[in-house]
Amino acid sequence: LLDPSAGRFGGIVEPNEGFWALATGNDAQIIFTETLTTPNRNPDQGSQTPVIDLLATTDDGELEGYVTIGFTENFDPDNPGADYMFPISNRFLSLFTKHEDQPYLLQYVDSEMEGARSIPVGFYTSEGGRAQLSWSFRGEIPDYWNVQLRDNKTGEVYDLQNEGSFNFELSDGMNRLPVVDALLEQARTSGIEQEMLATEILQLTQGQKMSFGGKARFELVLDREVSTDILPDNELPGELALKQNYPNPFNPTTNINFELPETGQVRLSVYNMLGQQVATLVNSSMQAGRHTAVFDGSRLSSGMYIYRLEVNGTALTRKMMLVK
Repeated sequence: LLDPSAGRFGGIVEPNEGFWALATGNDAQIIFTETLTTPNRNPDQGSQTPVIDLLATTDDGELEGYVTIGFTENFDPDNPGADYMFPISNRFLSLFTKHEDQPYLLQYVDSEMEGARSIPVGFYTSEGGRAQLSWSFRGEIPDYWNVQLRDNKTGEVYDLQNEGSFNFELSDGMNRLPVVDALLEQARTSGIEQEMLATEILQLTQGQKMSFGGKARFELVLDREVSTDILPDNELPGELALKQNYPNPFNPTTNINFELPETGQVRLSVYNMLGQQVATLVNSSMQAGRHTAVFDGSRLSSGMYIYRLEVNGTALTRKMMLVK
């Protein structure tokens, strides 16, 4: 492989490192054998499952881009993941996460973290029109995790554990990299050959810490703020109960307590006064006992909100006030 720092071939691909390969024909291929691997060079991130894969695909199905978020027990903040690789084609669609304003193609998350974590997710493309954003899970997401995707342009919130995809406009909320944009525009107007364009983009971006401008279009929200009191059988709640949140009014977080007399499928959601769902705090099977969920309203406007508990066909609701 090409080692850019040495200006020669023969470089080693480190853990979480990627590389581009320029095909010279339709039948070009790369074959990796065990003899090409270097021993004792496994990523020091422990178990990387479960994993969330996000995939963006143009309506015509010709272009796609993906980004991966992996959970790990041995999170290293100095090694948050694999760097984003800038496209070297004149037509492309790519996704990336942002950590400290740097783009990544693979980003790790501490599976033992407390509270909520937001990961900006942006896209960069040469195209217009519409695309579909879909997702899948590899490995099992723990029941106490809630995984949502927020569209920062429309305000829509998608529950990744219960929904599968949605469509969006590529021209809206795209992150930009002006130096590459200028090079792509030059290629379109002057007819630069693909191989030369790829070489120039690689030389421009290789090894550079370059930030995409603007706020990321999407935001992946990971939340594990549900605690459970395990009780002996003779102390279990006698009936389903949804308690008044506290503090109330609140800014920006509040606790919501609920009690389950038996194990069941639980959904705890928050709605605005128009009946629009703004958050899903719990959506999983939970055991009998007393539970506490923390609701964070930092992204919402002041006002009255309704929280609704649904368990095995029974629903309870209460109101709470967010005051900023």
